[in-house]
Amino acid sequence: MKLSRLHITLLALGLVLTVACGKNKSDDSVSVNGREARVGGSGASNLPTGQSQLNGTGTQVVAQNTANFDEMVKIFLAPTMDPADVGTVDPRTGVEIRGRVSVHPTNGSALNDSQIQLIIRDSLVSSTIPPIDIRIANATGTAINGNVNLTFQDEYGIIRITGTYNYTTFSGRVDFENREKTYNNKKSGTLGTFQIATCAFFLCQ
Repeated sequence: MKLSRLHITLLALGLVLTVACGKNKSDDSVSVNGREARVGGSGASNLPTGQSQLNGTGTQVVAQNTANFDEMVKIFLAPTMDPADVGTVDPRTGVEIRGRVSVHPTNGSALNDSQIQLIIRDSLVSSTIPPIDIRIANATGTAINGNVNLTFQDEYGIIRITGTYNYTTFSGRVDFENREKTYNNKKSGTLGTFQIATCAFFLCQ
């Protein structure tokens, strides 16, 4: 099978992740368009969707079971939206993450064409009101030897993706810190944890 050949190659390299080469890109201005809340960094607006597990961009729910989940979502969205305009978000299904992350094959450092997307479906979503869409490029950090520590940033703040991976699964956590905007006098927190196929989040080859 193609996947088995992939795993053998990765084992030989001593890494689980290899990369699809890309150009370095500089930070672009951030545009905000209604419920499409935040698009930051060169290429982030072109994050592909619907690809197979071996090409990145799989989707997985970010699970959050804490009592302050609604507050965390509103803190996270405060830089680009009035929290009063955010409806109720189901902590079991309301936040999804997608990744298209590529890393250097030798040192595991993130390449700058790496991107993440967070999709927030609140109670206001309808046939005419889309989900809140947050896409950020400009990655730093590493994914190597089974450990992930990545940061994505734009002018509004940073999103940290940390966790561990093996041949099949990446188990991660989403933390954030706003640069300025607060809600309830807070500007940082944890959105939740997730599990996604390794090669649905990272670009393997």
